Amino acid sequence: MATLPRLLAFMGFIAAVWCNTCFDDLGCFDSPHDCHRMTPSNPADIGTTFQVFTRDNPKIGDVLDRKNLDTIRGSRFSPSRETKIFVHGWKDSMQWGSWEKFRDRFLDTYDVNVIYVDWSKGSGMGYLKSTANTRVVGREIAKLIEAFNAATGATFDSMHIIGHSLGAHTAGYAGEACQDPTSNKGEAVGRITGLDPAGPEFSGNLDNACRLDRSDAPFVDIMHTDGEVVGGAGLMDQISTLMAARTCPDVRWSLRCVIITESRHSSWRASRHHVRSPQRRRERRGRTSKPDERRDARLRHALIWATRRTSTRGKGHSIWRPTQRVLTARGKGG
Repeated sequence: MATLPRLLAFMGFIAAVWCNTCFDDLGCFDSPHDCHRMTPSNPADIGTTFQVFTRDNPKIGDVLDRKNLDTIRGSRFSPSRETKIFVHGWKDSMQWGSWEKFRDRFLDTYDVNVIYVDWSKGSGMGYLKSTANTRVVGREIAKLIEAFNAATGATFDSMHIIGHSLGAHTAGYAGEACQDPTSNKGEAVGRITGLDPAGPEFSGNLDNACRLDRSDAPFVDIMHTDGEVVGGAGLMDQISTLMAARTCPDVRWSLRCVIITESRHSSWRASRHHVRSPQRRRERRGRTSKPDERRDARLRHALIWATRRTSTRGKGHSIWRPTQRVLTARGKGG
C-alpha cells in the first residue's frame, strides 16, 4: 500500500513537468524542457505594465492596457510615428535612470512613440524563473502591438523592439509571436535590437524558438559588450542579421571588460551615447561637473547601435574596439 502514494506523487510530478501551461489569450507554453528549466509565472504575478511617451508627454507616460483599446485611443500614441519599445532585463525595471536618459535622447532626436515595458516583478525572481517569464512577457508585447494595429491602424513594420539582457530574448519572443497566424495577424515587426542578450540558458545548441534569432524580424541587430568569449554573461552566438561586438584592445584591459558591475550596463552607455540634444553635446565637450555626465562625455567614440539608422541590408559581424582612454574612463567611473 505504501507504493500507491509514491506512485501518485510520481504521476503528479510527471504531469506537472510535461503538461503545458496556458494563460487566457496568451495561449499555452511548452514544457520547460523544450527551452527552459522552469514553467513561467502567471501574468498577474509577472505584473507587466505599459506606458507610452511622446514629445507631447516626454516625462509622464500614458498608461496603456492591451486589453482595453480605449486606453490606446485616448493616449498620445500616434500611428504616424515609428514606435520604439523598450524592454528591460533581469533584476531591472524601467525606473532605472539609464532608461530615462535613453528615452529622453530618443525623443530629443526623433519624433517617435516610446513604449516602456516594465516586468520588474517577473524579472525580480530567480534567474531561471525570470528566464521562463520572458516567454509570457514576449507574448504580452505581441498582443500590445496587435492592439496598436487594431486601435489606430499602426503597422507592424513601424515597430522597433529594443531589449537589454533578458529583455533581448523577450523581444525575440515578441517578434516570433507577432508572426504566428494562429494567435496574431501573422505580420513581422520591423526591427529588433538586442543589447547584450543574456547568455546563461540561451547559448549553445538551442532551437531558434528558445532565444532571440534572425528569424524574429526582417532585421535583427545585436550589440555585444559583455560576451562569454571574455568571461562575461552575454551571448556571443551569431543569432542576428548584424552583430557588433566590443573587444578589449589587449590582454591587460580584459579585467575591465568583465567586471560584472561594469559589464551589466556597458552596452547601454554605448548605445545611448550618440542620441544627444545640443545640451548633451555641450556636456560631451566637458561643460559639466556631474560624475555620470563626465563619464558619458568620455565615451564619444562608442558605437552607435540601437539609436542609429542602420541599413537593413547589412549582414555579418562588426567589431567595436574601444580606445584605451574610454576603457580607463569606464574602469574608474564604474
